[in-house]
Amino acid sequence: MLYTFQLAWRRIMRSKAKTLLSAFQLGMALTLFVTVLTIYLGVEHSIRMYKHAFGSDLYTINVHGRATSESGRQPFQFSSELMTQLQSVDKIKVYIGSFEARQDGKTILSLSEELYKTVVSGKGNQWDLLSRLGYRYLSESTEVTSLPPNHSSSVTYAWIQGEVNPETKRTLLQILGQHGGDLYFHLENVLGASQESLNTAKGLSLVFLIFTISIMVCFAIGHLGAVLLDYLRNKSNWAIHLLLGASRTHIILSYNLQFMMMSLPILLCSTILSSFVVYYYEPDYVQQLPWTVLAALLVLTCMTLLSILPFFKFKNTPLISHLS
Repeated sequence: MLYTFQLAWRRIMRSKAKTLLSAFQLGMALTLFVTVLTIYLGVEHSIRMYKHAFGSDLYTINVHGRATSESGRQPFQFSSELMTQLQSVDKIKVYIGSFEARQDGKTILSLSEELYKTVVSGKGNQWDLLSRLGYRYLSESTEVTSLPPNHSSSVTYAWIQGEVNPETKRTLLQILGQHGGDLYFHLENVLGASQESLNTAKGLSLVFLIFTISIMVCFAIGHLGAVLLDYLRNKSNWAIHLLLGASRTHIILSYNLQFMMMSLPILLCSTILSSFVVYYYEPDYVQQLPWTVLAALLVLTCMTLLSILPFFKFKNTPLISHLS
């Protein structure tokens, strides 16, 4: 094993510039691969956790003002009477949320009791679930509490959960319109909005993965060619090694070991760099990093095995042909 290691190390030292160039190319490809795949898996995981917590039948009540060009969720009084009327529609539940910023700098987010239990007790990350519901950029110091059952508040967010077919939707909007005055309402499926972000992540991931894979394919072809040329250039030297007691397996493994000695430190550096990028983008997605590193390791294993290809003929070639 020591002999194999010495062969690999000498080849690395003899071609430092070529090794550094290969390392840079492979490092760039691995960093992109790990980063993009981690973000994609993170988005998919968060949506899967959302579906596990809320299902696919949760709708945000969007409130729009007619008097201004500004649209979005406007403060609206969800009275007990309005909530009772909405919940009288077949199999419909209504949740509301009240956000309060106190003078002491503390912020309190109060949710309907059933919604509160789902958010706090769910398997998904609490802050990610709240982000899917529309509460983005909350600090972790925000206190999440449960609203009293009959609470009425001027709220920015409200949700309806249930099977909303066209007829049910029309009934719900009519009830809201009766209490809304000059406001008008729109029901938006929360999962649908989240699915759009997943589709965007898929599209971007696909573009970057194609780019990354093309770099890796070019690198693999270049590495395979370099190994073949090195073998052809040093056939007589290998024959001398064989005469001195080395085996063909030692020589073949030295090329595998050379690639591993270069690629494994690069994978470590790429993982560290990717973790910083992913953490900056979305801290919760870092937990997907082990899976993407495993995928990158499998790619490197395939590349390592490829470097054996030029030696299939070498193993069956008589020693005398190398000396000639």
